[in-house]
Amino acid sequence: MWNPYRMLLASRRSILDSDDVRADLNRAKITLYSNGVSFLVMSVYFISDIALGVWFNVALDVVVTFLFVLGLYAFSKGHVTFTKLTIILVTNLALVLSASRDGRYSGLQFLMFPLLSCIFLFFSSKQYIYIVFSILVSILSILFLELTSYSLLASGLPDPEYLLANYFVCFGAGIFILLVYLFMLMRINKEAQRKLMEYGHRMRQKNAHLKKLHVELDGFVYKTTHDLRAPLNSLLGIIELCKIESDIHTIRNFVQLQEVSVRKLDAYIMDILNLARNSNSEVKREEVDMAEVVQDVFQQLGYMDTSVHRDVQVKQFSKLVTDRNRIMIILNNLLSNAFRYRDQHKSYQFVSLQVEVKEDMLVLIVKDNGLGIPTEFKERVFEMFFRINEKLAGSGLGLYIVKETVSKLGGSLELQSEQGHGTEFYVEIPNMK
Repeated sequence: MWNPYRMLLASRRSILDSDDVRADLNRAKITLYSNGVSFLVMSVYFISDIALGVWFNVALDVVVTFLFVLGLYAFSKGHVTFTKLTIILVTNLALVLSASRDGRYSGLQFLMFPLLSCIFLFFSSKQYIYIVFSILVSILSILFLELTSYSLLASGLPDPEYLLANYFVCFGAGIFILLVYLFMLMRINKEAQRKLMEYGHRMRQKNAHLKKLHVELDGFVYKTTHDLRAPLNSLLGIIELCKIESDIHTIRNFVQLQEVSVRKLDAYIMDILNLARNSNSEVKREEVDMAEVVQDVFQQLGYMDTSVHRDVQVKQFSKLVTDRNRIMIILNNLLSNAFRYRDQHKSYQFVSLQVEVKEDMLVLIVKDNGLGIPTEFKERVFEMFFRINEKLAGSGLGLYIVKETVSKLGGSLELQSEQGHGTEFYVEIPNMK
């Protein structure tokens, strides 16, 4: 089956070698349609020549049609330039032979106008050699006909009825081909305008994204250097105290303080690494067992307070395809926050995790009865480095990382919280299967 789009894809080797892929693709479309139109016109000539009994032209029609089919085959194999030159050379040859036999008043010169116009549609300005060559061939064809008075192959006076019929056929064919080119140019122009609007929209989005990155980068550099230096300065101070301290019990206490600073520093660095990985790495599609993921996450959080009651429910009755590492990052940050910001004044403290894998999505619900988030800070908690209370532990990156990771996976995130009563995060991640 003749499928122009399949042939355009088959010709991708020639198209992708160009600097301007879209422009070359449009020229390839014009080439394909021109070859098809030429084939259609030759079919009309073939039928009319048979009806008029002009057997020389019938034979010529068969040869030219075969050459157009050959050009179509070359196009399907990716040789687009060969097809363009075939159309121009074969059309010139057919016009010269037909006009040399039928004479000056056969109307065949009407077909020279669409032929000359297609040269500038077939080739880009970079292919000026092909443009000059094609124009020279067309001009030399016209000069040859003029010098031979359109009578090189004439076999007597042509039939007036044949000349009149051929005149109108050529006139109609010329107008038809010009209209086809005009229609193609209008479509290409419309597509170019649409692409330009899409490009402008993408540029505005990228500009807004770059502005956001610029603001975040400024804050990131300042906060990172500040937060990295704080535990390091604490370590240096404790080391200096250890140098002058001789009591082993006091030194052990100092070592424990060093461990706290190192763990804080390690957690901060891990947050930065997770942020960088989420921003720079592509989403990995893999089959995920959520029971194993939850188990691994709680193993990583083993150092958290064991007095907090843990309620975990995992429901997976469907295959889940998503990025396992990113799911772990989301759960790790949400659960560590739930443990970290527990309300120590409550006799019963709990952290609840509900996981449900559906056909089209993964649902994660993390709930606690901890300190909660004041209403005025609910929107800001997802900002980079934002912390409600500077005295509480944490880098201020956790929820920002969660938001960016969920966004990278194409999911959604909802927060419900009331100060003094606890917090609930509701996350939906598309199932990529």
